[in-house]
Amino acid sequence: MTGTAAPDPEPAGARPAGANGTPGAPADGAPSTAPPVASPPAGPPGGRPGDTPRGEDSGLNLAGTGPLAPWSLLPRAWLEPAGGRPGPWRREEALAPRPLTRYSAALWREELPDLTARISRDLSLPSAGVDLTVDEHGHLLARPLPAAAWPGALAWRAARHGWIAARQAAELVRWWDEQGARTLLADVGELRLRVIPLERAGGTPGGPGRSGEPGRLQEWRRTLERCRDIWRAHLDRLLRLEALATLSLWQLDALLQAFQLPGAPRAGDLVPVPAVVAEMGQRLWHMAARGREAGAVAAVFREPPYHPRLSRLAQGVPGPDGGASPQHGGPVAAFLELWGQFIERYGYVALPAAELAEPTWAEDPEPALAWLARFFQDRGLSPIAAEINAQRRQQQLEEVIRQHLARRPLDRGRIEETRRLAEATTRVAAEMGYHMLVLRSWWRRAVLGAGRNLAAAGRLEVPAAVWQLAPRELEALLGRGPGGGQASSHGPATATAGRHPERPGAPSGTPGQVRPAAAAPAARPEGEEGAAARAGDHPGKGRGGARREHEHPDESRERPGRGHDQRRSEPAAPPDEERLERARQRAHRFFRYAGMAYFALLALIPLIMARQGLLWWGLREMALLVVEIVVVLAPLTAVAGAVYLLARGRGRKPRPRARTRDERAAGAGEAAGPGQPG
Repeated sequence: MTGTAAPDPEPAGARPAGANGTPGAPADGAPSTAPPVASPPAGPPGGRPGDTPRGEDSGLNLAGTGPLAPWSLLPRAWLEPAGGRPGPWRREEALAPRPLTRYSAALWREELPDLTARISRDLSLPSAGVDLTVDEHGHLLARPLPAAAWPGALAWRAARHGWIAARQAAELVRWWDEQGARTLLADVGELRLRVIPLERAGGTPGGPGRSGEPGRLQEWRRTLERCRDIWRAHLDRLLRLEALATLSLWQLDALLQAFQLPGAPRAGDLVPVPAVVAEMGQRLWHMAARGREAGAVAAVFREPPYHPRLSRLAQGVPGPDGGASPQHGGPVAAFLELWGQFIERYGYVALPAAELAEPTWAEDPEPALAWLARFFQDRGLSPIAAEINAQRRQQQLEEVIRQHLARRPLDRGRIEETRRLAEATTRVAAEMGYHMLVLRSWWRRAVLGAGRNLAAAGRLEVPAAVWQLAPRELEALLGRGPGGGQASSHGPATATAGRHPERPGAPSGTPGQVRPAAAAPAARPEGEEGAAARAGDHPGKGRGGARREHEHPDESRERPGRGHDQRRSEPAAPPDEERLERARQRAHRFFRYAGMAYFALLALIPLIMARQGLLWWGLREMALLVVEIVVVLAPLTAVAGAVYLLARGRGRKPRPRARTRDERAAGAGEAAGPGQPG
């Protein structure tokens, strides 16, 4: 089993654990942290692992687009082509299959449109972004925004995307491999240092400390703002990766269908499932195989709910279904150890990831146990064997492509480069999304902690009501006093100052504060500056000209017999003729050899197209281009030139008539004066 390194485990006492000792088990009588609108956990989609397409072998892929991770945050409507009009409203089933709470719905409606618009502009995507709304039942609706209305806009954007996609993907993959995981874990550590001290300070009625203290509520507000800033910064990169991965998979599918390869392969057959996703199904299947060896463990997964019976089994208390104590056999203890390792590795997962109120598997492991029960009840092909068969299938397809396109190396290169792009972007998107789940878990804990403090202060009826507030409403409820907009004195500054700039008339410093010496001087009145600039009609006597004249009076004052005209008429330094000649010769040689290479390339293009079987197609396209230029562009150019000439002729002044020699002689005599020779 392969996979990326898991994030650092939480410190002791940070993750809630039940009294029975199992990770994430709720204590007896403890209130549930599930959202009010959450429905019971559904079973895994699809059929048996051996019967599902590649990328859904583990039964965990809810995305439905190739081997993308089940925790994908990509809105599918965003990548739909949109020409001149916005697309129709559709349910965003992949991002939010169930109704969202008000907090999550307001968060996505506030963040996604701006992020997707910026990414669409940078990556030249087929739409200008995505528009989100919520229906009366709480379902998230989305539609793509139109990219451009002029004909050929989508074709132009597709061509530009193909030109810049590989470079953008290479930069993102390099960033992740070099420093991406460390950056995310450092931000996780910052949130941990903010949340845990506030949780320990008390947040329940009768707990230690005064939960309604305004200072603590302000700290919760600053923590939530910091969570959103960190999430926004990393979500930008994640959405770019997922968009590039999805479009590269679509492009690979289009190439495979265009070349009509034997067996009708799909993109999922050539792009493997990311290791961090495939490992989930492999671990669950291995646990089911070990659990079947113990009858007590198999009895737990006969029917739901599974978590209460598993907790009693871990405590050693026989249940009503005949469960046995772990001390009676080794398979039970081995199964519980494997289950603890799985929760330590994937305890941060919560599906759907877009619902911030959805508890993680460490808090409520019932969804993970439901998928584990599927492997208990179905003894089909194991995910490990399915992955091995998929790798063999991929090798066979690569050999088929090599043989079918043996005489078309250019097309083979296109398929190979597109496959590499899809494989790299899907891998990095899955790994980054897995680390984003860790950020999401700490953000969720911050919201729940703020809700407990607000309930203890009497501002909320119950802590779970915090999910019925929008993020802005929650921050306002946490209190914005006179100093609410200031950053914390012992933490990094939040983005509040950037979102709420100072008013133009507000003073820049506090009362009694000395203004820094490097501050800009007060603006001079326009009349004084204009008068200073007009003194002597010299451009240097504006702000700095008077100062230079005062410091160097001898240099600024003109001497008798030497004026501006005399200084301006001084001859320039003679140019270096030899150096210019050498540069001219180098330029001539460069352009001569460059021209030879250009014409050689023009001669190679027909040969390459003929080898690929595209020569007649290229000649036909060139002929159509010439016809389009002649029929469409030539009349437009003629009309534009005629309009320009007419406008230029109307605005031209009459040219003065040249004087004859006699007129010039007469004018010279008049200028010389009477009695002087002309």
